Amino acid sequence: MSSLAHLPLLSETTGGTSYAMGGATSGYTTLYQFSEPILAKKLQIENLGVAAQISAALGEQSVRLNSSDFAVVWAGGNDLLVAFGAQKSLSDIVRSTGCAVAQRP
Repeated sequence: MSSLAHLPLLSETTGGTSYAMGGATSGYTTLYQFSEPILAKKLQIENLGVAAQISAALGEQSVRLNSSDFAVVWAGGNDLLVAFGAQKSLSDIVRSTGCAVAQRP
């Protein structure tokens, strides 16, 4: 898990509902790990993909949803960018994106 997971939420998100990390893939990685790996490591923005964010929210941050809550998880766009850079086929991209979200612990 990222070293950022232990940091308290900023004042603008304390008590709020925004837990997103820009550049996240549907799994555990971010775009920055592929485009700027040295910088991603230096800034500690590795392994903050959507699956990691969900795990952190439900784990360390103790976020709980009530049966009346509505949550939207939007993922996959950054997976397309990573896969395009790796020259993967569209069917491989869709398959791996769906598996990453569905396999979240």
